[in-house]
Amino acid sequence: MAAIRSILVIGATGMLGRPVVRRLIKEGFLVRAMVRDVPRASTKIHNGCELVPGDLKDEASIRRAMDGIDAVYVNLAEPMRRSPPAWSPEVDGTKAISAAMKKSNVSRLLRISAMGVDDAAATWWAAKAKADADRLVMGSGLAWTVFRPTWFMESICTFKLRSFMMCPDLPGSPLRWIAGDDYARQVAAALRDERAINQVYQPQGPELLTIKVVVTRFIAAWTRKQLRLLPAPLAMMRLGKPFSGKAHYLASLMDMTRDHFARIDREAIATSLPPATMKVEDYAKYVERTGDWPRK
Repeated sequence: MAAIRSILVIGATGMLGRPVVRRLIKEGFLVRAMVRDVPRASTKIHNGCELVPGDLKDEASIRRAMDGIDAVYVNLAEPMRRSPPAWSPEVDGTKAISAAMKKSNVSRLLRISAMGVDDAAATWWAAKAKADADRLVMGSGLAWTVFRPTWFMESICTFKLRSFMMCPDLPGSPLRWIAGDDYARQVAAALRDERAINQVYQPQGPELLTIKVVVTRFIAAWTRKQLRLLPAPLAMMRLGKPFSGKAHYLASLMDMTRDHFARIDREAIATSLPPATMKVEDYAKYVERTGDWPRK
């Protein structure tokens, strides 16, 4: 397979898409992002990224975005709600991308999923959507790579509520948190290595930490406006499940983390990709340096 130079990123404006775009540009790739709203995306994405309009429900626009591209990196997410949507970004969006790639003669597809989705698919619809989309990619006939990472340090920032950092702790479920930039270095390495084709990776960080420890260390390392820890017991989150799609989604994610993520993540998983080295304190400095406070 010829060397990969140009990459189309779908989902580039998202919390986990932005660090991938930054790193790919830094490592010399030509990066194009397919976005629904170009002016809005231009306020979120690195200046070195080409922006083109497109929509996953419009295959012609996907094919236009793929013109001249060597590979596609996909970062999709389901909406935060209680039940599956009529049109699934993960499943239906992945189908549309795969179909457009075949018609455009683009064969290299990389996709971010999540750790533990196969185990959790029977109990949570959002995990099932990710697992189903993974299987679509693996059976597509394309040269695929699927990443199933642990929790990202970017999630820490989503806990912020004014000057507080909410902490939905799972004390018995430590995780090997990974920073988005470390993960993005692994994506870049996979793009350069044909051995990554038709492989599933489970990216992890260097330390095994509970949510409370991660949030506490982030607060201590943050040098700008003072932040304070605000405990958010899981029982309290569950009370909102019948009334809020977001509360239902987050409580389900915590259950998945306790029952599946953490069980897998207690052991370091061998990988041929570059090891993740960024610790929580390093990540806090990264956010300060980039000025990019992650938001869902």
